[in-house]
Amino acid sequence: MIPWGEISASNLFAFTMHIPESPLHAEFPRNNLDACTLPRSIQTREITMASMTLEDLSSQLKKIDFCMLSTTAGSGRISARPMSNNGDVEYDGDSWFFSYEDSRKITEIEGVDTVSLTFTAPPSLLGKPGIFIAVEGLASLVRDKAAFEEHWVPDLKRWFPEGVDTPRIVLIKVSASSIRYWDGEENGAIALPGSAN
Repeated sequence: MIPWGEISASNLFAFTMHIPESPLHAEFPRNNLDACTLPRSIQTREITMASMTLEDLSSQLKKIDFCMLSTTAGSGRISARPMSNNGDVEYDGDSWFFSYEDSRKITEIEGVDTVSLTFTAPPSLLGKPGIFIAVEGLASLVRDKAAFEEHWVPDLKRWFPEGVDTPRIVLIKVSASSIRYWDGEENGAIALPGSAN
């Protein structure tokens, strides 16, 4: 032990080098900071990439009635509006939406067929945020009455009073090219048929 009255610049350095390590002390090598080891609790946390399937996604979408459909409006602008999934949630990567031929979104899809869909589930009773789903894909317009009947549900009469015979009715089909989701601490990309995932 060095008496406090005899501490000089040289033995002060020696004195401080003998301070015992505390539990929070991390040793940093003088010439290689990259070689230091930090406690595992403060290392960068790895995010688990879960393996949700299309079947799992279909189950989640049954709880979400509306999504936002985003289209390219020209001049670099993005246009978005809410759309009902029609309860058509036996999900295989395709989403179906009824619309009117003379709506702006139809004109935009005819100009640029790349679109995105975003779904957000409501919070749980305990306040946990619901799942977030982002779909990128290509939109096509379907004017086949047989397809109308295949995807029709009675609730749509609210917007299309004459059912599948409503004048100017059209189906928007969005074929997903990529799907990502965020669910609590899990996030990931969902493998699509024919994809390399």
